[in-house]
Amino acid sequence: MEQIKVTTLRKAMTLLDACGFQYAIIDSDGAKYGQLELAEQKPQSKRAALAFPYGMVIAWIRKHTPENFPVGEVCEIPYGNYGKERIRSSALNLLSRKYGNNKFTSIIDGDCVQIMRVEE
Repeated sequence: MEQIKVTTLRKAMTLLDACGFQYAIIDSDGAKYGQLELAEQKPQSKRAALAFPYGMVIAWIRKHTPENFPVGEVCEIPYGNYGKERIRSSALNLLSRKYGNNKFTSIIDGDCVQIMRVEE
């Protein structure tokens, strides 16, 4: 470590000690100074890879739902390779953001998900 950094670190530790503070400092060389113990850092967890490219499932759902969804209308969304629960939850999420919560009901029927708007 450069001399100016060593001098600055010593001044900082002197001030912290004079104030009665507890501290833990790790310099650029990895040396630890101070009274506090450091908690071990947890490795950052990586997100699992997406099963489908971003936006692909929503595009499929939009293709099978009407632009305007009046009360009482039913639409059927085939779930194909996406899986019934993924289509069901994604469709209800999309429609709830557009029309509000608790406005739709759904069932899984054969090879499709049926969704009906029940409330204005």
